[in-house]
Amino acid sequence: MSVSSSVTSSPAPSQVGLGAASPSSNCPCTRNQNKNHANSNRNSFTDSIMAASVREKLKLASPSPPSLTDSRYTFYSLRELPPLEVTSRLVSAFVRGTGSMIYVLAEYEAMELISDIYTPDSEPTTAKLCELLAIVAVGAQYEDVGSDTTMALFRSAKWYLDIEYGKDVHVLKKMRVSMLVGLFLIFEKSFFAVDYLDQAIRLAKSTGINRTTRCKPYSDREWASWRRVWRSLIYLDGWMASSIGIMPKISPEEDPIHAEGYRTCTNDFDAYLHSELIKLGILMGMITKNIYATAATDFASIAEHSKKLRAWRSSLPESFRLTRSVSGNDSKQRSAVLLTHCSYLNCIVLMSRKVLVEMCAPHDAPPVDDARKGLAGEYAQMCVSAGRQLATVIGLIYSEGRLVRRCWLAIQSSYTAGLIVSLCLSTRRCRETTNFALSGQDNELLSNCLQALKFCALYDNVAQRYLDILNSILRSIESASPPSSSSSTSSRERPPSKRLRTSPDHEFRRFQYPHFTDTDPVTRFIINLLRNPFGGEMRVLDVENPPLKVLPENWRFLCPEPPHNIEGFRTPFLVPEEGTFQTSRPGSALSASSSTGSDSLGNSRRRKIPFHTKEEYEAFFRRVA
Repeated sequence: MSVSSSVTSSPAPSQVGLGAASPSSNCPCTRNQNKNHANSNRNSFTDSIMAASVREKLKLASPSPPSLTDSRYTFYSLRELPPLEVTSRLVSAFVRGTGSMIYVLAEYEAMELISDIYTPDSEPTTAKLCELLAIVAVGAQYEDVGSDTTMALFRSAKWYLDIEYGKDVHVLKKMRVSMLVGLFLIFEKSFFAVDYLDQAIRLAKSTGINRTTRCKPYSDREWASWRRVWRSLIYLDGWMASSIGIMPKISPEEDPIHAEGYRTCTNDFDAYLHSELIKLGILMGMITKNIYATAATDFASIAEHSKKLRAWRSSLPESFRLTRSVSGNDSKQRSAVLLTHCSYLNCIVLMSRKVLVEMCAPHDAPPVDDARKGLAGEYAQMCVSAGRQLATVIGLIYSEGRLVRRCWLAIQSSYTAGLIVSLCLSTRRCRETTNFALSGQDNELLSNCLQALKFCALYDNVAQRYLDILNSILRSIESASPPSSSSSTSSRERPPSKRLRTSPDHEFRRFQYPHFTDTDPVTRFIINLLRNPFGGEMRVLDVENPPLKVLPENWRFLCPEPPHNIEGFRTPFLVPEEGTFQTSRPGSALSASSSTGSDSLGNSRRRKIPFHTKEEYEAFFRRVA
C-alpha cells in the first residue's frame, strides 16, 4: 500500500489558536498563544484543507471546501511555529517517555533542531521542521497539551513528510521521521503505522545501515548512532508482527546484536536494555512467522523458541530480573525494565496460547498423541503462569503512576493477561459449584488489568473495547456464583499477603483444564478470544494491500464487540424484585447499571438478593472486603 494514497493529508487552515502565529511574526516570543477552539477528532487523519499562505506559496489549486463535520486544525509552518515553550516541553517529554525502550535520537540532536528553527535569522529547512514536529507530536503522547494541538503537530509533520520533505535530503533522517510517524500511529491504533514503518525499513536498507560493517561516509560515532535507530526499527517490526499479526520484514540473520550498541549511549544501562529489547523484538517476529503463519501446531518450533526465551531470561543480570524488578527497586530505568518484562511475558503467551486453547477445547482441535500430552500440558501451564505474572507487572506499572494512557504495549498486555486470569476464574467456578468465591489471587490480578484499562479507556477507544469485554466476562462469572456459598467462603478467606500481591514467582494454584461443554458459554467465549490473538482473527497477514477500504483503520487492534447474544451470552434488562436491593458495587469498574443492560450468563436465573436495605448490602461488603 502506498503511504501517500489514503494516508496523506493536506494541512488544515491556520486559525487563531495554540501555536498559531501571525504570518508577519518571526519571533517566537511574540507569537499568538490563544487557545485553539478547533473540533477534535482523533480517529481521522485524512480530512483537512491547506493553509492559504502555504497553498499560495506552493502554487497549488484550491481544494474543495470542507464539510461542516470536518475537523479543522492549525497547520504549523516555518512562518507559524508552535510556541517555543510547548515545543521544549514536548521534546523533554519525548526523551523522558521513549527512554531506553525506543531510541530515535539523542537529546542534544533535538536541542539542535530547536535552535536551528527558532533562532532568529537562521535558515531552517522544511525537512528539519518536519523532524521536529514529528518528535514533539510523539512527545505529546506523554504530556497532555490537548488533542487539537497534538493532532495539529502530527498532521503538519506528516504532510511535510508525504508532500514537501524536499529532494536533496538525508535519507536516514527521512527514515527517522517515517519511524516517528509510524510510532505516533501506533499510539493512535491505526493500521497505517505499518506503512510508515515499512517505508522506514526500506529507506534504512537503501543506505546499508542494516549491514554490520561501517559504510562510508559515516564516522564511527554516526554509524553507531544510526545503527541504534535501525535496531529500534527491528523491535517495532517484530512487536507489530506479534501484536496485530503481520509477517515481519526483518529476519534475524539480517542484524545480529553486536557489541557496538553499548557505545552509542553515555548510560550503559540504557544501551544494555535497548540491546535486550531488540532480541525480544526478533523473537516476537519469529514466533508470529513460525507458529501462527501455519495452521498446525508445531511443537518443535515452540520448543525452539521456548529455549531461546529461557536463555534470554537466564542471561539477565540479577538487578534486571523480574523478581528484583517488582520488589521496589526504584531506578531511572524502572519503567523501561517493567515494560521490557511485559514484552518478554507477551512472547511466552503468544508462543504457548495455541497449546492452551487446544488443551482447554480438545474437541475443537486436532488430537494430540499421548507422547505429546505431557509436553502440551507444560506449555499450557507456562502460558497461564506468564499471564498471571503479566497481570502482576501491569498492576505495578499502574499503581506506581508509570502507565501511559495510550501505550499499546500496556493496553494489549492488560487485555491478554485479563483473558487468561478470567479463564482461571471461569474454570474454577465450573469446578467448584458449591463453594466457589470470586476472591483471592486471580480476582486481584484481574482487578489489576481492569484498573489499568479503565485508566486508559478515557483516551483510547481500543482500551474501552477491551474493558467492556473483560467486564462482561466478569459479570457473567459473578452472576453464576451461588450467593450463599460466595458470602460464607469470602468471609472466611484471609486477605492475600503483600508478598502474594507483588511476587510474580509465588506458587499459584495449578490451572485445571475445564470440562468443556456447551453448558459453559463463559469459558467457551474466553477460549474463542484466546484462539484469535490478532484483531479478532487468527490469520497472519502477508499481503500488500490489506482491505482498509472496507474496514476501519484500527481493525487489527480491535477484538470483537462485547458479547451481545453470542455464545450463550445475553443482555437482559434486569428488574429487581420488590423489597430487594439491586446488586452493584458503587464506584467500582466492575459495576453496570441495569438501565444499560449488563451482560450475564445465558442459562443463569434472576435471583432474589438476600438484602432488604441498602445499609445491609453495604455492611455485607464491608465484612467481606
